[in-house]
Amino acid sequence: MTASVRTLRVCWLRGGYPLSCLALGDRPSADWREQYISSFLERDLAMLGLNAPSTVMRRLWTMLTLYHGQKANLPELANSLDLSQATVKRYV
Repeated sequence: MTASVRTLRVCWLRGGYPLSCLALGDRPSADWREQYISSFLERDLAMLGLNAPSTVMRRLWTMLTLYHGQKANLPELANSLDLSQATVKRYV
């Protein structure tokens, strides 16, 4: 595998963010991504006007990843999160 192919593969697996791609190992990269996600869920969404608990949003994001290539089943998500369908639709 050439160096450029390896670099591209590493960046792809690390999410494409420069600080994640340039980290000196997989653990620092994963730590950076976790901090980024936490910051986004805890601070940035509120600044954008979505006042949802970060724990609920993290669960919703995790559940939405399971729908890759499919339509999300909002009633199923709402039931799993113990929220109304209208709330889940607003969060999505």
